[in-house]
Parts: sequence; C-alpha cells; structure tokens
Amino acid sequence: MFLLLAVLYGYFSYGYFTDLRSSILDELETLQVVYAGQELAGVEQYLQDQRNLPTIGRFNYLIADAEGNKVAGDLAQTPRYREFSGGWLGFQLALLNWGEPVDVDFLARRAPLGDGINALVARNYADAIASGGLVFNTLFRAMIATLLLGIVGGFFSAATTLHRFERLNSELSSIVRGNFSQRLTVAGKQGYPRELARAMNQMLDQIGSLMQGVRLVSDNIAHDLRTPLTRIRNQLSQLRQRLDPTGQD
Repeated sequence: MFLLLAVLYGYFSYGYFTDLRSSILDELETLQVVYAGQELAGVEQYLQDQRNLPTIGRFNYLIADAEGNKVAGDLAQTPRYREFSGGWLGFQLALLNWGEPVDVDFLARRAPLGDGINALVARNYADAIASGGLVFNTLFRAMIATLLLGIVGGFFSAATTLHRFERLNSELSSIVRGNFSQRLTVAGKQGYPRELARAMNQMLDQIGSLMQGVRLVSDNIAHDLRTPLTRIRNQLSQLRQRLDPTGQD
C-alpha cells in the first residue's frame, strides 16, 4: 500500500515539475517574440502587465544587458544559483509572507533576446511542494480509510460466514444423531453456504434413497427365505416325532 502511495506521489510530482519547466520555456519564447516585435519597450510593458496578474503561479523576471546590469524585471539582481543539467538554474530568495521573510526555492532558465539582452524567467515551486504534500496527505488518508473499512468489512463478513457455517454444523449434527428425515435449511442463505446446503441435501436424499433400496432388498430376502425355513422346521419336527414317538428328548 505504501509503495503504491510513493509511486503515486512521485507520479504527481514529476507531472507538476514537467509542467513547470514547460511553462518557463513557453514564457521565454513569449519574451523573445515580444522583443523581436517591440524591442525592450514592449518587453517592459509585457512585464508590467504580468505583475497585475494573481501572485499564485506568477513568473519572476530579470532582464539584463550584456554586462549583467539589470534593465527590467522584478528580480533585484542576478541571484546566486545552482546550475542543473539542461541549462536549468535553481536559487533561493527571501519573500515576505505575512510580514515575515520566507526562503522560497525557484526554478529558472536564461535565454537571449537579442542585441546582448538576456532574459531570466523564474518561478517558485513552493506551490509544487504544497500540492505534492496535499496529494500525499489525501492519498495517505484515503488509503488508511480504505484499509480500516476493509478490516471492519472483513471482520463482519467473516463473522457472518462463520455464523452460517455454525448453523450448518448444528443441522448436520442433528441429522447424524438419527434424524435422517431432516434437511439443511436453504432459505435465507446466500453464496457458498447456500450451494453447500443444496449439495448436502442432495447427498442426504441420495443416501436416503439407497438406504430405502437396501431395506427393500432385505425385506424381499427375508420374505423369500421365510417359506423354506418354515418347511425345514416342519420337516425337522416330523423327523423328531418319528425318532421319539413319546415326545421325550
């Protein structure tokens, strides 16, 4: 269960960061298009328009000249960054949250706009961490709830099944003690106990039929033997009288 939870968490995290990188690349392409058509003034206007957007998911920018001097953007200066594979950069900035400075991690990428002007587009991935934590907590709670429901449901299911088999055992015990005409109750049973009761009743019917056949054969044999035995007895009695006319032993 926890392995599945880890796999799902990794899947959602990977998908979020993939979308994050794609959005940064798209934003850099947009800046290049704006600069190609309206040069630096158009880029500054575009950045101003972006600042009016909601802060959640908003990009941060740094436009610098060939010497690295800031030309436009809301980042104060080129931050100290860690360089990752594929030209990606990572850095931290202290942002105010409810009046308190909080270190926030950013993912960034740099691209040339032309004429020695470079653009750095960054986006914080605190949202990714928060979303990942939310997904993890939700999945964890859902799995715990599923596990608890499974345990409770399994307990009641096992208890119900055990009760049904105890009733079957009680009825079978009554039959074994001599009540051969009794049959197992089928009404009210479901699933395997119902099929088992039907099979046992069929078996008991078959056993009863065989016993009735044996009893009939025994009666026929006894009837067939009664006349010869009576004749032999009579003959023995006559022979005895001939040997002992006085009737004494």
